[in-house]
Amino acid sequence: MSGLNNEKSVTVDENWRIEGVYPEDGWTYAACDLETDINQWVETEEKRLRNWWGEAWAQDEAANDLNSAALRDAYNAAHVPGTLIAMLHWPLPLPLPSRIRVELASGPPVTVQAWQDAGFGVDEWSGSALGPGLKCIAARDEVIDGVALHLSTAAYVFANQDGGVMVTVESGTREVFDLTLAKMPAILSTLTLYLPGGVRFVASDVKGMTRNAMDEWEKVTDA
Repeated sequence: MSGLNNEKSVTVDENWRIEGVYPEDGWTYAACDLETDINQWVETEEKRLRNWWGEAWAQDEAANDLNSAALRDAYNAAHVPGTLIAMLHWPLPLPLPSRIRVELASGPPVTVQAWQDAGFGVDEWSGSALGPGLKCIAARDEVIDGVALHLSTAAYVFANQDGGVMVTVESGTREVFDLTLAKMPAILSTLTLYLPGGVRFVASDVKGMTRNAMDEWEKVTDA
């Protein structure tokens, strides 16, 4: 796939393993097994940002402060228990990245109704290496201390009877959010999780959402 040239494999607690391929330019990747010192890692990623956009842009002190804060947040997010990967996507040469987290989930799957009750629009998501799932999207605008803030969130959810995986995308502007969502199909198409013992995780059909190709074919032939 064009632009997808950086293969990663992450081992969690010597039992779970997640593999996938993510884009190189415009993306930063931090895994839960990353042992590099945070300051060293942030410095390395800041150099990559300067390579993408040039030294002139890098002289913007305010922008660099915002990028540094976003990088530190991603590093810390990757080390939260249950998180496998944290990524940042800069689709524009601006300090406005999206944050993407891949997390393990335990317990029974959250129902479609529960997502809708929480204010998310819910659609079926197919084409993922993890199996059938949901794409849940919500946005909100708030004013905090006189400052207008926006947050767009997408949750790609894949579950079976043993647990699940959730890929969350968060952005502070709708334009950046939409540009990041346009890249997610390629990432999800290669994202693969292996359970303890090496068994590949496969999500179950989502009740009331997953379409059955055979049923649809029978409906067409009966018409």
